Amino acid sequence: MHRLLPLALLFAVPSAASAQPFFRAPIVGQSAALVSANHHDTVADATADGGTIAAVHFDSDVVIGGRTLRSLDAGRTVALVRLDRAGRVLWARAFAEEAGAGRPHVRAVGRVDTLADGGALIAGTFGAGGDEQGVLMRVDAQGRTAWSLQPTATSDYSRFVAAPSPSGTAVVLGHYFRGRFQLPGLPEWSSQQRFTSFLAEVDLASGQVRWARRILGEGRTLDVASDGTIFVAGQFQRQLRVGRSLVRGGGERSAFVARYAPDGTPRDAVGYSTPAEDHPRGVALTPGGGFAVLVSSGAAASERYELLGFDAEAQPTFRQPLGPRALLARSGGEGPVLVAIPGALRRASIRGRTYDVVDELELVHVSAQGTAVSRRAIRFPGVGLLARSLHARGAGSRVGLSGALASGSGSESFQVWLDAPAPPPSVVASLGAVL
Repeated sequence: MHRLLPLALLFAVPSAASAQPFFRAPIVGQSAALVSANHHDTVADATADGGTIAAVHFDSDVVIGGRTLRSLDAGRTVALVRLDRAGRVLWARAFAEEAGAGRPHVRAVGRVDTLADGGALIAGTFGAGGDEQGVLMRVDAQGRTAWSLQPTATSDYSRFVAAPSPSGTAVVLGHYFRGRFQLPGLPEWSSQQRFTSFLAEVDLASGQVRWARRILGEGRTLDVASDGTIFVAGQFQRQLRVGRSLVRGGGERSAFVARYAPDGTPRDAVGYSTPAEDHPRGVALTPGGGFAVLVSSGAAASERYELLGFDAEAQPTFRQPLGPRALLARSGGEGPVLVAIPGALRRASIRGRTYDVVDELELVHVSAQGTAVSRRAIRFPGVGLLARSLHARGAGSRVGLSGALASGSGSESFQVWLDAPAPPPSVVASLGAVL
């Protein structure tokens, strides 16, 4: 029997064509006070040649591609990693090591979008611990920074997420904590609100900000349609006005999806409200100008998920309850909605702390009418996926899963590519073959 390597394993599935690489970044540092499964995560996207660009989060030293990357005892930090189609590491950047001990660096990445030139658009936060600020950067095919965008005046905290647009730009959704805030070359803003959200457009070639405007509500995530329409999902309290729409909420915070023209002009919005607090968990675009949004309601112990569908006129088309756990796969362009539904929770002890993990999940394609088109069940023997840190990315005929996993008494960041749901309806994935 082969000895299992700690960095790259294969899922052994019924046919060779279904085999996809399974990447793991094990923690090796000795800073036990910093090491926590809460800080292990991976956010990734597929490259055009079938590889991956992944942002691997860690809070103590990790081994990636045979190289030890150091956190410098800085708490949470990120490494940007390029993998080939077989899961082998081509290059890696360790942001804490690049900056040096105690220096500000990229500390969290919320989204990675690969680009046609082999590079990527990276959005997240940077800082040196404590309050952090938003950052947007473009890297080339070798991982080198082409440009980096950061606020020139800041309050206590800010955060960016971004998405490429069909016009060769990046649309940025950001928010900042009460106080002052300024993007390069634009007037300074000031606000006394808890969070102020904004949209901006950035030139992909130069990183220059073309325009920016504040928006109502607390924006959490976004996507951009093929015609340039901007979709923003977020939370609001009491009522929210977007363009011609006035959306009313309940007593707690409610969820919304708003649409904006390519220049940021507000068009309309839909809302979702229950007696409990409602959270937007992602938005997906469907053919013909429609969209779907995944929402959850209630506290963690009683949280319930629903998938809501809308047509091009923002009229409801379906409402599909999904149970206590679900995640929406981010995918490029308009198409069937891909949902991952984790199985039953079990408890795992990682360095003396207890976490919820799952050993299996079901991938389900949902049509624009709310019908399950195809589904596939996947099991993960030998490891447990941390329920609070799990992401799904649809890329053509593949589905990428990433986040953190529990292996024995430790936790690691991971990334795996699987076939998208298709008959037969069920397949078992097992860890085993060595690259």
